[in-house]
Amino acid sequence: MSNWSERLRRLICWLMIVMVGVVPFVFCWLSDELFEFNKMQFVYAGTTIIACLYVARMVIEKRLIWQKHLLNWPLGIFLLSQIISTVFSMHPRTSWLGYYTRLNGGLLSTLTYLVIYLAYLNNFTARERRYLINVLLISSSLVSLYAIGEHFGHSFSCYMIKGQFDVSCWVQDVKTRVYATLGQPNWLAAYNVTVIGLITVLMLHEWSQKKAIFGGLYHPTQSHTQFLQLAFHQIPLRNRRFWAGAGHNYRFLANYLDQTRKIIH
Repeated sequence: MSNWSERLRRLICWLMIVMVGVVPFVFCWLSDELFEFNKMQFVYAGTTIIACLYVARMVIEKRLIWQKHLLNWPLGIFLLSQIISTVFSMHPRTSWLGYYTRLNGGLLSTLTYLVIYLAYLNNFTARERRYLINVLLISSSLVSLYAIGEHFGHSFSCYMIKGQFDVSCWVQDVKTRVYATLGQPNWLAAYNVTVIGLITVLMLHEWSQKKAIFGGLYHPTQSHTQFLQLAFHQIPLRNRRFWAGAGHNYRFLANYLDQTRKIIH
């Protein structure tokens, strides 16, 4: 691997790490859609840069940088179905761009997420994966603290918008249905359910002292931090979908661990 190729690979990794940490906090009160629209613009811009760097790296190495993975075929079939749906759509523009106020959910966003997946699969090393997961845990914990503040009547968003550290800038009852910087309680719940599953696996990994999960990237001293993160993610949410998703998460994890135990023994 040439020096330039290695520099591009590292740049791709750090751009993705920055996106994971920053995107949850991106919003703009000057647009009609404060949250998702602005997050998607940030994601599209970042992914475009990552795609260009990825292609440049392949040009420098004069080869296709492609790693085989179990998910490649299912994702390829899913992409093909989305392309066919867009071609035969009654409203191709919506099928391409997604919902008009958010520009998400169409073929463009699907391609964007696949580029992110391929960039991660073919550029990240174990060290960069560790940084990515740590940034995700820190970022999601800050989002949860943000939501806890809203629950008690103090929104950082209102402070930025109106200079008042309360919830008066929102029409919605954010003290009852918090959403932090994600726009809707269901979106905050979906985000936290995903991260809680990861935190739970990391905690079990630390407590068992085994190196099978995540390649032994974590140390036992982080268990108390992960427990606090788990608590932060659950405190602000009284959303039924959150608890349904969390229950499904834990049931899946319990089945997985049970099957793993049977295979080992």
